[in-house]
Amino acid sequence: MAQTQTILIGIDGGGTGCRLGVECSGQRHLVETGPTNVTTNFAQSVETLTAGLSTLADIAGLSMSDLQGAHAHLGVAGVLSRDDAARLGAALPLKRAVITDDQITTLRGALGRDDGIVLSLGTGSFVARQTRGDVKTIGGWGLILGDEASGAWLGREAIATALRAKDGLETDSPFLKSLAPRLMDFVGAPKQADFAALAPDVITAALQEDPKAITILDQALAYLERVVSTLDPQANLPLCLIGGLARSYRDLLPDALSKRLVPARGTAIDGAFDLAREAALS
Repeated sequence: MAQTQTILIGIDGGGTGCRLGVECSGQRHLVETGPTNVTTNFAQSVETLTAGLSTLADIAGLSMSDLQGAHAHLGVAGVLSRDDAARLGAALPLKRAVITDDQITTLRGALGRDDGIVLSLGTGSFVARQTRGDVKTIGGWGLILGDEASGAWLGREAIATALRAKDGLETDSPFLKSLAPRLMDFVGAPKQADFAALAPDVITAALQEDPKAITILDQALAYLERVVSTLDPQANLPLCLIGGLARSYRDLLPDALSKRLVPARGTAIDGAFDLAREAALS
């Protein structure tokens, strides 16, 4: 049997997919599985994580008992409270696991242990500050209550504006007219991914000077400026831009923010491993 004190487990459990990893004897083995969001589907998340751990043990040449005693850090979407973390921990076969939401692992992966601010802009969004190990997050509340500047938010704002134009409450624009054939597809129960798929169109239209697209994008950029200013009034922390929209936003940020950008040190699963390693050494 492998010595459990030499084994680390890192898990990045996102709403669209999960990555599980184990480090043993200087080697890292990774497995990718389906979505894990304990708020939207707890049972499915437990099943996905349990099956992923079993596969991980197989490819690493370990037994499940080896993994059970290993130091593990799980960053899982939908973990909103200590009760959520405790409930998930009780359902998994890991005895030395720390469970947080995936914002914590994303932040550690991007910044390592350095001070800074992370702007995570993909289908959803959140902004987080790390200073001397202390973490403060803003956003990440989902599309219904927030996720400003995210891909899903951009798409939803575009559809909402186009619907107001259809009703005669907004002046029309070429971009809004281009959305007209698709509007009814979004009336009912659209998914976040459906809205997020429109984000590149919003950005392209704004760059082509469509007035309505510009308004939406300006609102997103103003939100990011406000959040960064709230987290760092002295404007002296480096900024790390990550997520599926990172490349698009990088060229759109005002100079005051763009000049502070630094590259991400690693991914969320790198952050999970670093947190597991930290726990093992404490």
